[in-house]
Amino acid sequence: MKRPARTYPLPDGFAFYDYDKSPLIVPKPVAAEIASQRARDDEEEPCDPFTGEPLGPPAAETQVPPVVATVRRQRDRVPVFAQEALQEAMAQVSKLRREDKARLLPPLEMAARDGGMRQVRRPSPRTLPGLLASLTRDFPNFGAVIEALAPEWALQAGQTAAGFRLSPLLLYGAPGVGKTFFASRLAGRLGVDWEQISAGTAQGAFEVTGTSRHWSTANPGRVFSLLARSRYANSVLLIDEVDKLGQEQQSPIVPALLDLLEEDSARRLRDVAMDLTCDASRLLVILTANDIERVPAPLRSRVQEIAVASPTRDERLAIAMRLADDLCRPLRKAARVAIDRETLEALASAPMDLRELKRRLRRAVGQAVLAGRRRLAPADVGTMGRPETRPRMGFV
Repeated sequence: MKRPARTYPLPDGFAFYDYDKSPLIVPKPVAAEIASQRARDDEEEPCDPFTGEPLGPPAAETQVPPVVATVRRQRDRVPVFAQEALQEAMAQVSKLRREDKARLLPPLEMAARDGGMRQVRRPSPRTLPGLLASLTRDFPNFGAVIEALAPEWALQAGQTAAGFRLSPLLLYGAPGVGKTFFASRLAGRLGVDWEQISAGTAQGAFEVTGTSRHWSTANPGRVFSLLARSRYANSVLLIDEVDKLGQEQQSPIVPALLDLLEEDSARRLRDVAMDLTCDASRLLVILTANDIERVPAPLRSRVQEIAVASPTRDERLAIAMRLADDLCRPLRKAARVAIDRETLEALASAPMDLRELKRRLRRAVGQAVLAGRRRLAPADVGTMGRPETRPRMGFV
């Protein structure tokens, strides 16, 4: 490789690398990896220990972003926004009034990052067992949901990003069993973003597809916003309480949801405010309902329905232990609160749903920190919140 005309002694551990006819100084391990990758394109790169994805950019001090772009596998990225369409949309928005431009241009600029490309992040065959085990431990009453996702992930792990898609799910069960919490935690475990749309309070299809520019408050829909701000094409989109739409199918949001649930139409989902299409076909769409019989039939025909049972007493205890750990672990050592098993058992046996259980536990820990106490007692969590009008009872 030809070196530049003026040369200087290289620091130990560094070498020249010719990137697009421009010599760069890079760490020797990086240069060796590039040479090795060129010789064997199909061999696996170093992976994230959890997801199995190619590692991201090196630390800032290496100063070699062009090398990272060379090493990263392009097949793990997919086009979500078309570059030409983005440029045309930005040109149109730039001609609007100042206040409209200030509202609509930033989402377009976010969408244009990385040329409109997004990564597909998924567990690898090596990391999938650990993911399933952690979900089963933290959500013991979601066994049927985890069992449904496991073969989907296993199937998709062997495919290219272009072919990635998970079947949409409809989780139904009594209020407070943890459906919404599961969706948010699932996104966190996968390392992707998530967005929640409450179908019961949605005013119209614009929640999904945006508001027309004829309105002074035109804004992009939730789907466009999620894909624009996220680095990933397969983030989690939660459509909550779809049973509140009713069986009459008169809600204007239903047609927009049907487009989102069909793979072909989701690939060309149009946002009215942005006046362009995006590929939403790789989003993991999760619908929730309390009463499955009230969910519009067209929605039910496009999803995999999974019942979520109320947790048993032992499962509630496991959930309470996990929630307690989530609350106490981030506290400073001086403020850390101990919660013994007796207290958690009292909480798990109380007649309340998981939403109320979490609320009471959070309030009890907060009051203990405020009072400078280092330990919770059963009384701290047994009589807080709403007054109980019935005697305490256990689960059969």
